[in-house]
Amino acid sequence: MIKRRTLLLCALISIGLLISHPAAYCQTSDKVNGINWLEYIQNQDGSWENASNSSTRFFTTSTVLETFVILNQNSQAYTNGLYWLQNQSVLNVTYLASKIMSLAYAGIDASAAINDLLLLKNSNSGWGGSLNYMSTNFHTTLALQALKAVNYADQTVI
Repeated sequence: MIKRRTLLLCALISIGLLISHPAAYCQTSDKVNGINWLEYIQNQDGSWENASNSSTRFFTTSTVLETFVILNQNSQAYTNGLYWLQNQSVLNVTYLASKIMSLAYAGIDASAAINDLLLLKNSNSGWGGSLNYMSTNFHTTLALQALKAVNYADQTVI
């Protein structure tokens, strides 16, 4: 009888909490489900890609890694994704900025990628998509965000 009352009391408390704070319950549940799904669909090489477009592999992987950082997820999937990203050679501002930020958030040295990014800087102090591309607001902003992520010291570049 005591066991039954205890179970009933626990159930009523749980229902009361769910009714009074449904957003907190759903957010936690949705967050866990989302993380589990991302870990489940990770490629064996450590990357992620949009199933309908494999050309997004690099950007998708860096976005998933950033999401793991925001959600404080330090799983094996995160480590595998970082390893894949770290070993990718890229020479455009969009990908370099994503790579630098992901590595910086993980505390991994991004010096080589920073040097590559600085080589893409145009003489007008902006960045275009790649070497000798016209400077754009978008690419310059990405480059500056990446430099901020690593606390780049040279203010003359920034």
